[in-house]
Amino acid sequence: GTLDEMRQTDGCQIQNDEKFMIETGNFSTDKKISTIIDCAEACAKKPENIGWSFDLTTKRCFISDKEYTENVTNKATNETKTVTRTATEFKAGWVSGTLACSRASVVSETCPREDESNNIAFLVTGG
Repeated sequence: GTLDEMRQTDGCQIQNDEKFMIETGNFSTDKKISTIIDCAEACAKKPENIGWSFDLTTKRCFISDKEYTENVTNKATNETKTVTRTATEFKAGWVSGTLACSRASVVSETCPREDESNNIAFLVTGG
């Protein structure tokens, strides 16, 4: 299926039942997004985005554009540091992925379907 095709795309990392945390981005308002591929492509339009989450039930798309960070204070030294934490949390029915997953749609659209002709011609050149 679609998720399997996406997983085979170089650089695409998909997590089932995970959603990017609300502090890391916003829900897409684009009404044209109705599939997981649409969500991945919308995320990839801006290279500064980190990833996307898609609710398989409601078809909502969440786009993460910043790392999730927290301030942590060392009790011994009283020094505070900002650390990057995992930006996703468990959320049943959601799927999250990286920007690279958007390239799966290009592969999906160029593969012949079962009902299409598979006539392929190769031109070999060389010396």
